[in-house]
Amino acid sequence: MLESKTIFEKVLHDKEKVVRLQYNRLLESAKVGDKPFNEKFYETAPLLHAINQATSIVVVLGDHLGDSTLELPVITSLTKYLEFNFIGGKKITVISSHRDLFDSLRTIYPELDLLDKVESFHPNPKDKLFCFNLNRKFHDYNILGMKVIDEQNPIKVFNHDCQDWIKEEIPIQPGKIKKYDMLPMRIMRNMEILFGQKLYEDIYSIREFIPKENNFDDQKEALIKKFNLNRNKPLITISPGSSAQGKEYTPERWESLINIICERRSEIQIFFIDDTNEEKRVLNGDMIDRLKREKSYDVHRGSVALSEMNTLMHMTNVSVTPDTGLGHYSSMCGTPNVMFSLSNSIFWSGPNTFRITHPYGREMIRNHALVDLSFKGSEKSFYYGESESKRGASDISPERVAVRVLEIIK
Repeated sequence: MLESKTIFEKVLHDKEKVVRLQYNRLLESAKVGDKPFNEKFYETAPLLHAINQATSIVVVLGDHLGDSTLELPVITSLTKYLEFNFIGGKKITVISSHRDLFDSLRTIYPELDLLDKVESFHPNPKDKLFCFNLNRKFHDYNILGMKVIDEQNPIKVFNHDCQDWIKEEIPIQPGKIKKYDMLPMRIMRNMEILFGQKLYEDIYSIREFIPKENNFDDQKEALIKKFNLNRNKPLITISPGSSAQGKEYTPERWESLINIICERRSEIQIFFIDDTNEEKRVLNGDMIDRLKREKSYDVHRGSVALSEMNTLMHMTNVSVTPDTGLGHYSSMCGTPNVMFSLSNSIFWSGPNTFRITHPYGREMIRNHALVDLSFKGSEKSFYYGESESKRGASDISPERVAVRVLEIIK
């Protein structure tokens, strides 16, 4: 696999660049299912031989919800390869601490097995195992019944971090370049190159990676009753929580945003997901209850189990989140997501993500700088030389967010 050390800089030698460009052009001109590369590629490509000889395939997803969600095209690309080449009988196991969010992947590959931790995997000694390790923290292959040296064997293990996927760039005509930039699109094109086969008619036309559950209609009705929603009104879902406080909106900002939306579009209903943090749940909950009581807005709130999240995001017209995993999950479900962005580039986006960037954010992106959210005066912080009253994502105007939300839902 050709390597990329960071999400901003490809590290390819001249010969590798030429080969990569040649492969991309061949794929661009191929039809779905075609294998356009030369015969030598198919004789030597490690992933082809690894998948063909394996009887059991394990995909270990990353710990962070955002990472694991955006890397799901590994699974969809793998299942497409098996389908196009009439390869059956492969057991595929996906291991993720967010297992309940991915149950619906069984509608793509019914034989798929989902586990919440690596320790729950019990290998059959007779199986020929291959592992897609997408978790940067996982190194104990003994748990999978593999040897330590297997980590270095491309017929046994594909070990990849999010930042290893290469951004492909293909000159289409003078002055025009086609780019596969965001992570899901990078993965799909990288997987096509690794397999030497055209798997997608148009990668950018793929808008949904996480399908609905088979019993979606029944689950939708259950959520409508549980939260007293109106099945005939457009629904905006707000998920306020994040693992980094600087990414979050304050209750005052959420209130301003909800006021703008409800006053301009009274036919819209809003569902506000209760935060798992008790203090934040009380602050935001009191705000939502007061708006419902005093202004008669059609707003609702409640706790949502991971097993209900697939249904909620698929019945939602637009979701609004900080830069967090549930925003990426919404996008990969095919639901437009408006996300507060500090300095993350388009790389960390799903196909339905609409970023509202911090006032300093674009400069940070240009400088490829990391963000210190703890207000320590770091030169890499948004607030270097500024007062400590700044609040991260809360510097983004609710008006800017509301305009984007209403444009999408229209």
